[in-house]
Amino acid sequence: MQEEVEEIISSKEFRTQQYPRRIRHSGYRTTRRPRQASEPGTVKRTRSGVLSRSALGNEIAIRTDRGEYVGGDVVYGAVYLRIKEPKDECKCLKLIIRGSEICDFDYKYLDNKPQPDEEFLLKCSKRIGKKDILKQEDIIISYPHGFPEGHFKYPFMYKLPHNLQGSCSLEHMEGDKSHEGEVRYTVSAALEGEQAPKVSTLNLIQSTASDTSSQVLSQLAVEALACAAMSQLPSIPYLKVEQTIVVYHNLECKNPFMIKPDIRTKQRVVRGFFCISRGTVKMSAQLDRCAFDPNEKVKLRISIQNESSVDLTGFSVKLLRVIKLSGKDRNRSEKDATPTMLYNSIPDDPHIHEGCPKLSDREDIEEELDLGAFPDFISPSTSGNVVKCSYSLDVDFYFSWAPTVSISQPLLIRPKPNNEWKDWKPPTWVRECLEVTAMHQFTVPPELISSENFSGIPGFQPQL
Repeated sequence: MQEEVEEIISSKEFRTQQYPRRIRHSGYRTTRRPRQASEPGTVKRTRSGVLSRSALGNEIAIRTDRGEYVGGDVVYGAVYLRIKEPKDECKCLKLIIRGSEICDFDYKYLDNKPQPDEEFLLKCSKRIGKKDILKQEDIIISYPHGFPEGHFKYPFMYKLPHNLQGSCSLEHMEGDKSHEGEVRYTVSAALEGEQAPKVSTLNLIQSTASDTSSQVLSQLAVEALACAAMSQLPSIPYLKVEQTIVVYHNLECKNPFMIKPDIRTKQRVVRGFFCISRGTVKMSAQLDRCAFDPNEKVKLRISIQNESSVDLTGFSVKLLRVIKLSGKDRNRSEKDATPTMLYNSIPDDPHIHEGCPKLSDREDIEEELDLGAFPDFISPSTSGNVVKCSYSLDVDFYFSWAPTVSISQPLLIRPKPNNEWKDWKPPTWVRECLEVTAMHQFTVPPELISSENFSGIPGFQPQL
């Protein structure tokens, strides 16, 4: 029976008759059959609110109130639709809010011996990791007979979950091995055909089995299975637009001056030969704020109180980065994700600054580290399950004839501003759009539409 089902599904007559507009695709990267010359509509994937337009003049756009958010914030926005040439097959408008993390990295492994007398082979392969952080979608509005001609705007709102991973994009090369990772959030809208209901195979068989003949019943069951399989195929977007939003790692990233960083302090007893105490040394380090942009200068304030009889010969400052990527090699049928850890620091040869003589103090020593001098090294901080990137500013204190003492000061790197959102310009027809509201999970209460939350979104003016 399974072979008969596959044969019916693959037949051109069945597809044309049942679902002429549906094909199989994976995720949001839709692959569709080539259009004929007589079918002028086209799908154009866009990013960051760029307008999506069909050959018939139909257009779709999307805009949010801001380009950067943090977990717990509410995203306000609107979808704009211009229908110049109605098409009967465009029956619903869908809104999708999605966040995902993905990585891939090279690794080496020893292949098993094919024969007892042969040697192990060192081979290279790639592990890939992917996980959905956030995925919410709903139909904003639908028209059974197709969208009418005109200009429309559909407001929406959505509260982001708390403790979201920060947006991040990183690349790292280590010899001949490459490591890449990304955490990305998008808000998109798609104009699609009618959604096929998920059909129960048993109901189909029961509803069509009116003949008691076993041969006819078997044939009806095969057709019912085929219809149920086809009903799971999602529709193809006729128009789609996508806007990237930046999500900060936490509140400190959103407002770096909101919380003053802690003072990291260490007090050590300096011991010389035969572990004889030579006195104590107290060292402290503090950043001027918690988070920094990738092109800023990190300012560190250091204080030393040397009450020992040993000279503190000097100290150095370096930035340590730790990257953790987790993925599986499907070519080797790995079932569990395997992490890889990368440790790097800048500068490679840190400068040794002036120390502190014995029985003396040095207060408020200011040091700077220019992050902009290392553009290939700096990536935003994030703490995902697949992609993780963290930083710390390490200060090493050197003594004559005594072990080195280190202070580690954590810091956050903010993602770059959402310049694509800032550069967006609304189409001229947006001001002519008629506001349409409907009940869905992204519905905006009327009192919020006329509030300041929508004041920065084209076509919405707050009531004074």
